[in-house]
Amino acid sequence: MGELNTEIDSVLHALGPCSLFPVLQCFLYFLTYIWDAYQLFVYVFISQEVTHKCASPSNTSEPLIPELHDDSFNNTAVHFGKNVSGDVTSTEYPCVYGMHYELPKDFSVVSQYDLVCERAPLAELTQTLLSLGSGMGAATLAGLSDRFGRRRSVIICLLLSVPVSLAAGLAPNYALHAAMKFCLGFLMPGIGVTAFTAGIELFPSSHRPLASGLVSGLWWNFCLSSVAPFAYALRFKSWQTLQLATLGWAALGIFMIVFLSEPLRWLVANNKIEEALRVVKKAARWNRMNPQPVLDIFDDLRSRGHTSKLQNGVDKTTDSAESAKNSVKADVLGTHPATNNEANPPLKTDHAWKPSSTEVHAKAEEELGYKHLIIHRRLRTNTLVSFFI
Repeated sequence: MGELNTEIDSVLHALGPCSLFPVLQCFLYFLTYIWDAYQLFVYVFISQEVTHKCASPSNTSEPLIPELHDDSFNNTAVHFGKNVSGDVTSTEYPCVYGMHYELPKDFSVVSQYDLVCERAPLAELTQTLLSLGSGMGAATLAGLSDRFGRRRSVIICLLLSVPVSLAAGLAPNYALHAAMKFCLGFLMPGIGVTAFTAGIELFPSSHRPLASGLVSGLWWNFCLSSVAPFAYALRFKSWQTLQLATLGWAALGIFMIVFLSEPLRWLVANNKIEEALRVVKKAARWNRMNPQPVLDIFDDLRSRGHTSKLQNGVDKTTDSAESAKNSVKADVLGTHPATNNEANPPLKTDHAWKPSSTEVHAKAEEELGYKHLIIHRRLRTNTLVSFFI
């Protein structure tokens, strides 16, 4: 992989390591940090504690507890005093008439879902569920982006986050709100972590520290810092307004669908040669340069076999399995097939050394890869035979 990265660096240098195309593509990927930052930190502002106390009964309501005298209301419970023949008893009950908040009920998640008194830990549980979902998403979605592509993962996760965030803001009860926060946390690494990886893949190895360390770190801190003035501007609105206002950043998905490209390094590593050529031409067009010199470098890499398995890749892997089987036969039976000495000269060593069957199979398996062993029937048969002969 290190040799592959070095070879692709020559193409990236030919396109211009700090030219318009990689810089704008990196900017588009890193722009998704705003979405993750707002979904992560907005809960600090929508879950503020609200001064509360037990609500007193209305004039029209029937008393829930009969024969009560000298009642008092505090923050957490209702105390009822009863005087019978000079014997005064005091009994504590929950807030039987509900809660009274000094601010509007929709000011905070805490007041909206009555997350006070014995339900107060639920307010903290919400952010815990968001972090738990984020950890699970990092372990799952980041790996899927290696297989299905950076661009596709970022766009899909961003578009899926929109209805989830909308449901979290309009949830009629706390259970649904908490479940949507968990799902939102699960999708966040598919956006932020994947965007970070794609952003640094756009540059040659020599420019990666600048992109991953300085630019990415400063931009992430800026995104986090921007949540506070955004929330301050909407401080007199309901928490639902603030939650739904963050959906405006989902418009980034439109720009990404139109302008975003897969990193060239990922395309080459996954043998997407035709798409890689289109990206090279697109980059040259954005940079206002002649694409032919870059295409010549790319074709030279292909001819040397650094960027793809060429036409007979499957046949080569089949031959590798066949040679592995023959080597094991030679080890077990003590016979060696005749070889062409001119095409395959004997290995000169200071001592007679012959690799064991385990080493032969390990090397053959490394060359084949699990993909070919699963897909091709002949490969499966030859490999199984080589294990049992």
